[in-house]
Amino acid sequence: MSVPFPSALPLEPETTLENRAHSAYQSDFGPSCSLVQFQSGDVIVSRRPHIANPTREHTYWHIVTSGFPENIRTLPETRRLRRIPWVRPIVAGWTGSKIWWEYRESSVHWNIWHTGQRHVIIVKELADGHYLLKTGYPTDLDVTVWHRRYEEAKKTGRILSNAP
Repeated sequence: MSVPFPSALPLEPETTLENRAHSAYQSDFGPSCSLVQFQSGDVIVSRRPHIANPTREHTYWHIVTSGFPENIRTLPETRRLRRIPWVRPIVAGWTGSKIWWEYRESSVHWNIWHTGQRHVIIVKELADGHYLLKTGYPTDLDVTVWHRRYEEAKKTGRILSNAP
């Protein structure tokens, strides 16, 4: 299924870009928004404050930053900020993406990789049949790595058609 994509947010001064990205995220995943579905479950977000930026929800801040441990994720990345409008369309149009699962931290995490946009969204499978939106990021700089990960999942039966 082909999903129409909004444009990436335009380059702007970083503080303005971050505010626009946060507004776009709130428009798609705010408390009054309808839930998006993946497979047969709702995709939820973590609304608790992020440890590195208590003024932003955990899921949002995790999507626009990188690094480990969480407390070092203090600065958003321009490439991630600009692509915030793509998160919901990728999840909503998941049937048009390459999808596979991996175990991370003893949980099943699903990779929803939209190869056309070169962007991946990661959701964690929850015990109640729903999913937690964990993160999303561009894959354009390491697209061959993502192709290899998908092919390995295919060989080992971890693509969507072989779901656990």
